[in-house]
Amino acid sequence: MSTRILYVEDDAFVARLVKRRLENDGFVVTVSEDGETGLKLAQSGAIDIILLDHMLPNMSGLEILKALQPDPPAPVIMVSGSSELAVAVEAMKIGASDYVIKETDGSYLDLLPRTISCVFNHVRLIEDKKQADERIAEQAQTIQGVLDNMDPGITLFDTDLNLVSYNDRILELFELPADFLEVGIPLIDILNRIGKNGDFGVEESKEAITTRLDFFKSGEAFALDHERLTGRVIEVRGGPMPGGEFIATYTDITDRKRMEDELRRLATKDPLTDVNNRRRYTETSERELTRCIRYEHPLCVLMQITSRRLMIHTATKRGTVFWLPSPRRACTNFVMLMSLGVLAAKNSPSHSPKHP
Repeated sequence: MSTRILYVEDDAFVARLVKRRLENDGFVVTVSEDGETGLKLAQSGAIDIILLDHMLPNMSGLEILKALQPDPPAPVIMVSGSSELAVAVEAMKIGASDYVIKETDGSYLDLLPRTISCVFNHVRLIEDKKQADERIAEQAQTIQGVLDNMDPGITLFDTDLNLVSYNDRILELFELPADFLEVGIPLIDILNRIGKNGDFGVEESKEAITTRLDFFKSGEAFALDHERLTGRVIEVRGGPMPGGEFIATYTDITDRKRMEDELRRLATKDPLTDVNNRRRYTETSERELTRCIRYEHPLCVLMQITSRRLMIHTATKRGTVFWLPSPRRACTNFVMLMSLGVLAAKNSPSHSPKHP
């Protein structure tokens, strides 16, 4: 589609010369001979570029230019006489895209097409950049929306460990004020604020902050569990990005940790009575026997057999009660315990070393 040009010029002869020259270059030219008509045509939205003379009936070129501000419908090129250079400068200050001086020898007729093409290409570049910026802003907004709706907290730091991006989940996990985090805040300030919340303890706060800062400075992937005073456990995982940035995620693993603790408890205790089961008995017995033999301490085993259950009590300095479902297995273990206990007692000198 050809570029549509509005030329506001009261000199009919000059207007015909310019119109013929521009149409030879493929432009579509509309001529207006007075300021008011020119302003209405300029505001119609059907014009790509406006050429303005200064001395016009009804309105001057500068008055038309001011009326088109602050958001002109098309770029404006001021076309003024050689004695009106100050007018051209004033037009540029108001908002004109360029200006052309009407030289008496007519050389400006060759300059106009090139000036129009340059201005039009410049406007296209500005418009393309504006659209690209809008798309980037929309994409950034979409990405931020995705980040804010993710369960883990996320932070991204630049090479100087200043915050580049984050999501709101990080504020919730560490109970930080809504206005605390902002782009550009150093990592050390974030760690110090978390430390003030008591997450690192009192005496070990500086050491814990230094350790975490070193993890980020190392530029290597890491993972650690951060336990808050509230009992919440946050898994922190960090790693470097291709551009030198460092990204970290923060996941609430409190429920997983509780489940792991419960599984460990069920592995060593009876689920109904909550007393130690055979596995716990075996592990503790072996540990106590090893300790007694190593330090030559005597070991006393008390056993009481009932119709269904058997109770064994190791009477050392740390006594533990075990309930066993199998009397036969318990008796076998009891004989072994007694043998080792007697052996330990027999070999125990009067000056046996104390338990550490």
